[in-house]
Amino acid sequence: MKVHNSALITFLFSELSQHTAGRNLRSPSKINSISQNDLLERKLVDLIPIVGYFPGSSVVDHGNVDLDQAAMESAIFSETDDKYAKGKAIYTEGGNSKAIATLTFDEQATVIKKTPLTGITNSGGIASVTVYSENIDSTSLSVKYVDFLACQVGGLESDDQNTDGCLVPTGTITDGTSTYAYSGVVNSNERSLQYFSTTAEAKMIEEKHALWNVDYYGHWDYADRWVLNALNGNGDLELDNFQADFSLYGDDGRQEGIRKGTVLLNTFLYTIHEFEAGVVRCKEGVSFDQTDAIHKWDEGVAFYAGGLEGVDGSGSGRLIYAIADKRCSNFGTCGEEGNTVEGTSFVNIELVKLFNQGFQDINAGDCKAAKKTKDLIADLMYVPLVQGTLRYAWYKANEGTEREQAVAATHAASILARVHVVDPAAAQTIASNLAISSSTANIQEVKEALESVYSSMNINCALVGGLINPETQEYYDGMEPCVSAEGPLGPVVFAAESTSTGTSSSTSTGTSSSTSTGTSSSTSTSTIPPVPSSEDSDGSDEEGVPSADDSVILIPSAEELEVPSSDDSHVPDEAHSSHDVVITSTSTTSPAPSSDDSHGAEESSHVNPAISSSSDDPVSASSDN
Repeated sequence: MKVHNSALITFLFSELSQHTAGRNLRSPSKINSISQNDLLERKLVDLIPIVGYFPGSSVVDHGNVDLDQAAMESAIFSETDDKYAKGKAIYTEGGNSKAIATLTFDEQATVIKKTPLTGITNSGGIASVTVYSENIDSTSLSVKYVDFLACQVGGLESDDQNTDGCLVPTGTITDGTSTYAYSGVVNSNERSLQYFSTTAEAKMIEEKHALWNVDYYGHWDYADRWVLNALNGNGDLELDNFQADFSLYGDDGRQEGIRKGTVLLNTFLYTIHEFEAGVVRCKEGVSFDQTDAIHKWDEGVAFYAGGLEGVDGSGSGRLIYAIADKRCSNFGTCGEEGNTVEGTSFVNIELVKLFNQGFQDINAGDCKAAKKTKDLIADLMYVPLVQGTLRYAWYKANEGTEREQAVAATHAASILARVHVVDPAAAQTIASNLAISSSTANIQEVKEALESVYSSMNINCALVGGLINPETQEYYDGMEPCVSAEGPLGPVVFAAESTSTGTSSSTSTGTSSSTSTGTSSSTSTSTIPPVPSSEDSDGSDEEGVPSADDSVILIPSAEELEVPSSDDSHVPDEAHSSHDVVITSTSTTSPAPSSDDSHGAEESSHVNPAISSSSDDPVSASSDN
C-alpha cells in the first residue's frame, strides 16, 4: 500500500505532537530542537506496512528479530569449529532487537519508567533512550534505545556488532531538566529467539495452543529444549513425547533442527500468543481507544512476517511468512485462488486480510469478532507446517538425506501437539514415522493420519494441496490432494472442538496408525457457528503498556485520506470463499526414487493443470527451504 497524501502527513504530525507535548527533546549542551520533518520521518518509518498490513503502532524493532534468525543461521552454517557456540550466543542473547543499556550512576537517583532521555554516542552523535525499568533511589538504570538498530551487540560476533550508536562508556544523560552522571554502561538485547520459549509459562498460562504443547511435551520450554539439544548435539533435555536426541545426527541434522526449530517452534507459538494478548486487552464496546490491544496485535504480525519481507511481502524473510510462500510452490497453493506454484501463498494472502480485519475489529471495540478472527488466523498458520511435514515425510520415505529427515522431524514437532489434542492415535502415527530415532517412514500412514484430523484442525484438503514433482509438474504418486470442503475458508465449517482435555500421553515409539483416510468428499455448506471458546491469558508482554513513542496512531478513514478502501483488507467475501476446488486422483502408490535421484520419483500421470513452473529444490545448506 502506498500512501501519498498531505492529510495523512498533517494528521500524523498532529498526533505525534500530542505524544511529545510537555517533553524537553533537547540536550542542554549538544542537541538542537528536533524538527517537524525529523519527527514525522521517524513516525512514518515506524508505521510502514508489514506485508500489506498497516500497523497502528511502532513494531519495527519487533520485526528485526528476523535479523537474529539470519545471523544465527549464518553462524551455524559457517565453516568454523565454534559455529554452534556462535549460533548459540545469538540464539540466547539476540543482537538486533530491543537494545538495552544498563547504566551505573555515580549517585543514587529516581527516574520514572518510560521517561525520555538523551546522551552521547560512541560516534559523537545523540543517543535517544527511554527508561526501561523504573528505579527508586538506585545507582543502576536500564534504558531502551529508541533508534532500533543504533546499538547492536547481544550475542553477535564483535565484527558484526554496531556500537557507533551505543552510549559512551562514561558520561551523562538528561531528560532536559535533570542530568545524571554515569561511570559504566553494559549494552545488551532483551529480545531473543530463545526468549520466545523461555517466557511461555509466564505469558501463556491460559492460552490453548500453548497448553496443548505443554500437555504433549511436558514442558513449557519444549521449543527451547529442542533447539538447545540441536545446538549442543545431544538429547540431554528430555521431552515427554517425541524426543529431540540430536546425538543421532551430524552437522546436517543439527543445523536443520536449529534453524527450523527457532521458527516453527519458538516463533510460531509466540506469534499466536501476541494475537491472543491483543484480544485479551481489547475493551469491548470502546471505539478508537485500543492502544494496548492494537500494539499487541501489531506485534503478532511483526513476528509472523519479520522486517525482511518488506512492505508487500516481496522481500527475503526468514520467519513463518517466508516458509508459507516456499511451501505453496511445493503444493500448488499459491496465488489468489490457491492453485498455482508461483507468487504469494494463498494462506499468506488470506492471513493478511485477517490481520487487517482483526485490527478493525479491535479498533471498533468488537472484541468478540476479534476473537473469531484470531482463531481463524491461528488455524491457517498451521497449514504451511502441515505441508512441510508432508513434504519432508515423503523425502524420508524415499531415502531422504539426514538434512531432509531432520526437517521432517522438526516440522512434525511443530504440529504433533495440535494433532494429539484431537486424535492421540493420529499423533502417535506421525511421531513414530518421523521421530529422529526412526530411519525411514511410511508416507501413506503419515498422510492419512494428517488428513483424518484436517476438519478438527479447521483446515481442509484444498488449503494443503498435493506434493508436486518439480521436474514433471505432476503430483508425486500417492501425494495428490485429498478431497474435502471443510475448514475456515469456502465453505466455512467450524468443527466442534474435541472434548478431550489432551491429558492422555502417547509415546513417540508407537506404530499404530489412524484408520481414517480423510478423503471423503463433502458438498454441504453451513453457516459459521460460534468459534470454540478458550480461556485467554492476561496477555502481559515483555514491555507492558507501550510508551508514547509506541502508542497507537488512529488512522483517518480511507475516504478522508483517499487511500485504498479498508474493505480490501477484510475477510474474503463469497467470491473469495470458493477455495474448495481440488484435484482428485485414484492413485495410491508411490514408487521409490531411483538410486541416482534420491529426491525424485518416476513420472506420474496425475497432472495439476494450474502448474506452470517448478518449486524450490530440496533442502540444502545454502537455501532455507
